Amino acid sequence: MRVTGVALLGLLLVGGVAGERLAARKAGDDCAALVGFRDARLRLEVTAAEQVPAAAPGTVRAQPYLPPLSVGLPAYCKVSGRIDT
Repeated sequence: MRVTGVALLGLLLVGGVAGERLAARKAGDDCAALVGFRDARLRLEVTAAEQVPAAAPGTVRAQPYLPPLSVGLPAYCKVSGRIDT
């Protein structure tokens, strides 16, 4: 019984890591797919998009003169573009 439990735990851990990697890769693909998006009604164009990885607590400052943030930041897609083109 103990061996089965350990094997199942190992399988869950490996599956979780693989799932996280797949989700991160898919998020990066989705982010890159935004480049070139245009909306004529809003007169908006996306010129660049990059996936920014998550940041651990204490590694980011909101301003150079402020202390580091005590919370982590999630990964996100940083988008640049033009409005009113």
